[in-house]
Amino acid sequence: MQEQLQQRGGDDEEALHDKIANLETALASRDVIGQAKGILMERMRITADEAFATLVEHSQAGNIRVVEVSRVLARTGQWPPRMHAA
Repeated sequence: MQEQLQQRGGDDEEALHDKIANLETALASRDVIGQAKGILMERMRITADEAFATLVEHSQAGNIRVVEVSRVLARTGQWPPRMHAA
């Protein structure tokens, strides 16, 4: 019984660490998407919703995750090359 409780405690701790890592990733993704939206809003004179929709459209057309499109745009100021699935 003691061993089962210790194992469960270890599982709970691992789950907590996983949850924290996922939240940190989500926050970083949100930040870079926000930066990319800001770039598009300034360049194109569009709203935040329109900028996000533009990121999604480019993401889908190139088969690239929105956060990756955003990372390239925020880092270089350019759209990433469009990559289509074979």
